[in-house]
Amino acid sequence: MLIEILLRVLRILDEQDKGLFSEELADYTKEGSQKYVYKLKAKDIPHELNKIGNLYQLIRNEINKSGKYSGTKEYVVFERTYKEHFIVIESNIETRANKGLHSGMFQSPGDQEATYRNKRGEESKGFTVNATETANPANPVQLLTDVAVSANNVDDSKILNTRLDGIIENPRDSKKCTPTEVMGAKIMIRNLGKLK
Repeated sequence: MLIEILLRVLRILDEQDKGLFSEELADYTKEGSQKYVYKLKAKDIPHELNKIGNLYQLIRNEINKSGKYSGTKEYVVFERTYKEHFIVIESNIETRANKGLHSGMFQSPGDQEATYRNKRGEESKGFTVNATETANPANPVQLLTDVAVSANNVDDSKILNTRLDGIIENPRDSKKCTPTEVMGAKIMIRNLGKLK
């Protein structure tokens, strides 16, 4: 991710500014971030993180002189990543230790709001969807009554707690559904039956 963000910033720079960093970024631009990282050996990672940190600091210092890229999406992502993943100690840049990282930190250059979650040993990045449905065995059709998309590092009980008043105020019963809702549910059930 750190290399991909560097490459995305490089793409928005004008030719003169690209020239300032082309030599330092040549290894990354030649192969792309994924291929470059794939070839790294575990013993090389600390050195590589140090190199990347120095590049972030160099690029940040140069870009901040002119300010002409500061409002771009790419630079906002770059700046956030710099602040979250690196620390400056006596003018030396260092990678933040694992214990200094948290689930709300930047996870993906394509989605600034995605978060990290480890639940029951399963890791995921992105978002979580919480759905509430009717659950009356007497109803021939059960309906979704509430759907919420949230950052996936928020506990499920907290999400439900924030949605509970609306769920209670707006109960749904399949016997009181509009014909369109019932027909849509019946078609879906019929199509699911064909999958067996």
